[in-house]
Amino acid sequence: MQENRLALYAIPSSPTEFGNGLRALRTVGLLKLARRQEVGPGRLVLSKSQLFRYEQGVLLPSLTYAEHLDELYEAEGWVKMSLRTLWRPKWNPWREDYGVASYRHAVDWPAPYRGMVWIQVKPLPENVGLLHRFILDWGPWTRLVQSFLSSEGVVLVTGKAPDGDGYSKTCNFGSNHKVFTIHGAGDVEDEAIIDIRQGWRLRDAE
Repeated sequence: MQENRLALYAIPSSPTEFGNGLRALRTVGLLKLARRQEVGPGRLVLSKSQLFRYEQGVLLPSLTYAEHLDELYEAEGWVKMSLRTLWRPKWNPWREDYGVASYRHAVDWPAPYRGMVWIQVKPLPENVGLLHRFILDWGPWTRLVQSFLSSEGVVLVTGKAPDGDGYSKTCNFGSNHKVFTIHGAGDVEDEAIIDIRQGWRLRDAE
């Protein structure tokens, strides 16, 4: 992403701010952008009017559109990170297909982003109250976290420095029980929080 676009890595606090970010990212006309989408069986295509509503902050895109919009606007992760952050207060995976829950999740953030990041974890209903053991492998670092999860789950918070080589480093998240996760950036308040900024160790260390 060009240097003059790095300011977009400020986290939007509203659909309006998110829409402003989309407009700043767009380098062609809205109609031309809409026509860039590949048409075919099973492919997602958003209309010009729908993209316009997103850019005006009238409508916040669904999380299911995050990947598609990030690629369409060439956002290099900003759209995905921002949408997850904005949707987190209303995130309730128990209303969705249980297939979303997994023993392993891969999470990442835009390479230039610097600041607080988080992973919210929620158990399956039948596993509420059980001890959950998480292993996070991020670059050369690893971190063990253990917690008895309530129905509200837990939020793991830590800091992120810019990835010096310009490539986002994936954090591989493993759990002894299937869990749901969502991840984003910025400060998190009024949650069951575990601060994991300390306690990381090198994976090859004895």
